Amino acid sequence: TLARYAKMIKSFMKWYGEPMDDFKIKVPKSLPPYTEDGDIDRLFSAIKNKRSHKGCIVRDSLLVELALKTGMRRAELSSLERKDVHSDFLLVRNGKGGKDRYIPLAPAIARRLQDFIKDMKADEKIFKLKPACISLKIGQFAKKAGLSGLHTHTLRHKFATDLLERGANVKVVQELLGHTNLATTEVYLSITNQSLHDAVK
Repeated sequence: TLARYAKMIKSFMKWYGEPMDDFKIKVPKSLPPYTEDGDIDRLFSAIKNKRSHKGCIVRDSLLVELALKTGMRRAELSSLERKDVHSDFLLVRNGKGGKDRYIPLAPAIARRLQDFIKDMKADEKIFKLKPACISLKIGQFAKKAGLSGLHTHTLRHKFATDLLERGANVKVVQELLGHTNLATTEVYLSITNQSLHDAVK
């Protein structure tokens, strides 16, 4: 928070004509959360066993699975349209930083997605939920599952760590996540570093 405030103040002072180049706030490096497979199973159980709005179970399960299998941000999930989904891949248009990207789909999720959107119009939003509503929903499901601290971005973290644990190249993961800076993606290497586990063993 302090670093964000410092950035805003520096921008303002530069515009004002009195730059503050010696004004810096050091941000401590922290690792993204690590989510166990069992926690994800509990999350899906909470969705399938909800007592109200049962007609939304298919949509909500697909929403969470797509976040988990593509690493899409909540705003990207919210704005995803029928025309951006193809047989074995989808296109994320105007992602963070205004960038488009291509994400391959595993066969199982591709089939479920195609079945869900088959009667939709080309420019129709798939999930029809605002970004804040997506966060609220996933937060509620996590709470019912007894998972504190699990939110939409946790699923994105899980996607990245799963790929790296299975031997994916960090540059490929960077491209799939839409990270501008490789250093942002490399943070995940710290929690999937097999050599650390080997050393302890």
